[in-house]
Amino acid sequence: MNSDKIHIILTGESGGSRTLLLDRRTLRRATFSLISLFAFLFAGTISGCYHWQEKSSLEQKLAEVEQTSRMRQDQLLDELCESQKELRRIRLQKLRVIDQYESKLARLRKETEQIYSGDIHKRAKLIKALMEEVGIRFDFEEDPSHSGGLYIEANGNGEGTVMDEADRFVCFLQKLPLGRPVKGKISSLYGRRRDPLNHRKAFHAGLDFRGRRGDKVHVTGSGIVKRSGYQRGFGNCIVIDHGNGYETLYAHLSKRLVHKGDRVARDQVIGLVGSTGRSTGSHLHYEVHYRNKSVDPLKFLRIAKLLASKK
Repeated sequence: MNSDKIHIILTGESGGSRTLLLDRRTLRRATFSLISLFAFLFAGTISGCYHWQEKSSLEQKLAEVEQTSRMRQDQLLDELCESQKELRRIRLQKLRVIDQYESKLARLRKETEQIYSGDIHKRAKLIKALMEEVGIRFDFEEDPSHSGGLYIEANGNGEGTVMDEADRFVCFLQKLPLGRPVKGKISSLYGRRRDPLNHRKAFHAGLDFRGRRGDKVHVTGSGIVKRSGYQRGFGNCIVIDHGNGYETLYAHLSKRLVHKGDRVARDQVIGLVGSTGRSTGSHLHYEVHYRNKSVDPLKFLRIAKLLASKK
């Protein structure tokens, strides 16, 4: 019998039989093909289940991301609405402040016009009220031990006294440091701030004005040059004595145009903007002192436009 052949005998109920003759190689190939087919189908089933699970997981993550995105979008919309409300509130507040300032400025203009055109009995009171409005002190110190002149009997109706007092106010205003020393914008205010060099908290005793090197620096009131030289920290600086306890300081200058003892008039050019001393860039540092104590120069800038309109 040939060993390469396999005989399969099939019998039926009637007693008949049938013999199948199969080649061993063919049978092995068929068996291997079936096993391979089942293995491929099994691997495909496992891979399909894995990919289906991955797809479900990705769909779930995508749904979570979309939900988070919608929630974040709603949150941003709410924040935007709140920001718009806050912006409208700030704008309304700003408009109210501007209205108050314009009303106050109009009243000051009216009082200034009365100062120049009103009768002499109201002149002194209006000037004094104008200075008190911006918080400026007015002190005249009379010293009889250093006085003199002809004796003129006072007028009984007090007209001469009122006129003399008004003229003294006008003289005081001419010396008072009012207005801006340079045309540049303010870059640092008076008071507490973070130091621009070491970034530590510090006190700023004046105002800083932006400017280009060589811009003209104007004195803000008539007076006498008390100091003109180089000072550590301030660099080239000038100090003007305006009398009645008021002094102004102009620092970081590139050039000084006046000397100690010189008399200067309001708006006279006394120096040029620079960056000498302890400075981060070209600017003017401006201070106002009253009786050796620094005061906020902003109060003196408030009526600069009023005076400028009458020049």
